[in-house]
Amino acid sequence: MATPIDRRLDGTLGSKALSGARPHRPRDRDHNFHHQIGHSDATHRTASDRSRGMSSPIEDYALIGDGETAALVSRNGSIDWLCWPQFDSDACFAALLGTAENGAWSIAPSSGVMRTRRRCQDDTLVVETEFDTADGTARLIDFMPMRDAGTVSSLVWIVEGVTGTVALRFDLRLRFDYGSLPPWSEPHGNGLVARLGSAASTARGRIGRAW
Repeated sequence: MATPIDRRLDGTLGSKALSGARPHRPRDRDHNFHHQIGHSDATHRTASDRSRGMSSPIEDYALIGDGETAALVSRNGSIDWLCWPQFDSDACFAALLGTAENGAWSIAPSSGVMRTRRRCQDDTLVVETEFDTADGTARLIDFMPMRDAGTVSSLVWIVEGVTGTVALRFDLRLRFDYGSLPPWSEPHGNGLVARLGSAASTARGRIGRAW
């Protein structure tokens, strides 16, 4: 679909441990969809390219975190490493050590990236990545908000249209236990819930007007 450039996509992925949760049978289901939104030189690798090969070079990653855990975001728009919800928890995104099949969360133009620019907002771990294509420019913003005691850890992305129209691909591949176990997932509201044993993650998203 075509989306005016004054609109954007917001998404949140949250993680928490469920005490006394009933184990669920894993189901290998990946979630992806396409959105059309309006708006450093680098070779861009699509999600399908990455699923067949190794992860990006380590120097292509930026760090985001909330003080209790941290994620690595490649300049291709993919989160390839995250131990959740603590630094010493098992990784649910482990593509850094293998391929996207070991867990990754990618949001990027589906094809035709000509240039990529990236920066951190001043004195923060908020990472902005801009993708230039022949049809326009899109901006991806990744961060993990600081959390209060007892609250869940959240991984937030915002996609903004800068110019023109850009086709985006969203590819979420949760893999618990260091990329080895796909969770059982089911729709929930405007997102989905993924569970495996005592672990659970919730993904939510919306399309709204930029502010």
